[in-house]
Amino acid sequence: EQREVIGLLLDEYYNQLLDTIAANRKVERAVVESAFKDVLVLPSEAVKAGLISGVGFEDEFDDQVAALLGGKPEVIEHYGDKSAEDVEAMLGNPFAAFALLPKLLNPPKKEAPKEPYVAIVYATGVIQSGKSQAGFDGTVSSMGSETIVKALDKTYEDDNCKAVVFRVNSPGGSALASDMIWRAIERVKTKKKVVASMGSVAGSGGYWISMGCDAIVAQPCTITGSLGVVSMLPNLSVALKDLGINVEVVAKGPHGDQLSLLKYGPTPELKAVINKMMSNVYASFIEKASKGRRMDKTKLETLARGRVWTGRQAEERGLVDELGGLQDSINIACVMAGGLNPKTTPI
Repeated sequence: EQREVIGLLLDEYYNQLLDTIAANRKVERAVVESAFKDVLVLPSEAVKAGLISGVGFEDEFDDQVAALLGGKPEVIEHYGDKSAEDVEAMLGNPFAAFALLPKLLNPPKKEAPKEPYVAIVYATGVIQSGKSQAGFDGTVSSMGSETIVKALDKTYEDDNCKAVVFRVNSPGGSALASDMIWRAIERVKTKKKVVASMGSVAGSGGYWISMGCDAIVAQPCTITGSLGVVSMLPNLSVALKDLGINVEVVAKGPHGDQLSLLKYGPTPELKAVINKMMSNVYASFIEKASKGRRMDKTKLETLARGRVWTGRQAEERGLVDELGGLQDSINIACVMAGGLNPKTTPI
């Protein structure tokens, strides 16, 4: 009886969902139902079906918004922040110090130089969407695409910044977040040169965010390459059965029951969907790496497939341009910037 009640509720929700999407996107309900049968729809396929209006990066979206509004909107980034009076009032509260901790841990940044300079943007840690995260010891534990994109945008907008050294030390992470950072570098390159400087590791997503730079400098023992895509799904179904825990699923829509990880683990249907998405990301990885390295895709693909290389091996195969450290990267950036003196130019 409980299963019947839940099933009827799901029928109602499912039909409302299909009708709402069809009505708002002005497409036939059959089109929406077809998308549900595919479980996950690639962005390009969603455009063709009319489920979304387009595919693009955030800056392209901003341009469209500006066109619709007749001008670039003003974004108030610190709306709602505490004023000096608010902070003074808080000091009467014994717990006020806790509210001030974020500001103490993130002191104001120094202003950029007023004369020509080369900027260094540090991209450290596992790549993820959102903002970079730091531990209590102050070290960066993860690299957030929003934080890195914002830093790159600042170099793009500052005319005194003549070149950028992009210092990468990352084993990879989110493909989406990596692509956002790659796009930001492409934008910076329209106005100034960008040199990737690889630290101890710049593989997978770490290579993704480096491959579009004008030049890539790696240390001989840098771990790099790993042009590939991996995905993981938890399979607790056997463990739950061994513990005597039974999982019941009430689902609506195509493949609903088969997608229950807790009951069946990764089913062939789910694996097929994940493989489709991974293949699409891998194809994009190869396409952009081929463009960035100016290398034929067929040749590049033989160097990809998830294979890891040292910096020296990567240089021999054309995946990086030169061997060297951070100072070497700065020197190259200064030359590319028009001959700035690396010893006297503010960095």
